[in-house]
Amino acid sequence: MRLTGKNAVVTGGGSGIGRAIAERLGEEGAAVVIAEIDPTTGDQTARSLSERGVHAMSIPTDVSRPEELKRLVEQASSTLGTLDIFINNAGINFLKPMVETSVEDWERVIGTDLRGTFFGCKYAIEQFLRQRSAGCVINISSVHSVATIPETAPYAAAKGGVSQLTKSLAIEFGLRGIRVNAVCPGATATRIWEELTSSADGERIVQHWRRNIAIGREARPREIANAVVWLCTEEASYITGANFIVDGGMTAMLAHRE
Repeated sequence: MRLTGKNAVVTGGGSGIGRAIAERLGEEGAAVVIAEIDPTTGDQTARSLSERGVHAMSIPTDVSRPEELKRLVEQASSTLGTLDIFINNAGINFLKPMVETSVEDWERVIGTDLRGTFFGCKYAIEQFLRQRSAGCVINISSVHSVATIPETAPYAAAKGGVSQLTKSLAIEFGLRGIRVNAVCPGATATRIWEELTSSADGERIVQHWRRNIAIGREARPREIANAVVWLCTEEASYITGANFIVDGGMTAMLAHRE
């Protein structure tokens, strides 16, 4: 119970990696606010945590709207008393050739994945400063911040921005006791992965990626969550400005196995 007495917010906490993070935070003793654009999944996750004895609540939030992130931080802080941990997890992605990518496509990804992360950081850090307390921000970036594939230009640009944003904020607020880190997952068994693997070409795609991950399989959401939660604990008290790659060795490989 390394986070007993801590209060945390997880954006996109209703499913996938976000839900796993919320569950692990609760297991470590934290109270958890689920910020989710889909109220149904947000409520389901909060209810599931509450049934396990975790102090949990859900606040519907669209992270592409800065005013909703501001309201989220205000509501979470006033309800729980303080804010200690903020996890910027919510994000979107799609595959599309660059020449077919519209202004709306670009704005949708950048607005959610990069702008949403920036304003999540901004309002959480402002709250830490008002409290005159230490705080921890974890941004969920991606292996696409260091290596990428065709037809993911907006996503790669956004996640590259998240990783550099993380470093800048860590430097700016390190002397105020605020740590800012990023976790960069590789292929992970989330809903998006399941949709990909259930497609007509799914088996070939899965086998391709598994051959090119050193461990030979995709991550489980809980494995990503373990890294996130550890960074929130006192065991990681000297770590800030870091981009932790949690990808089973995917980006360590110089050449594809085939």
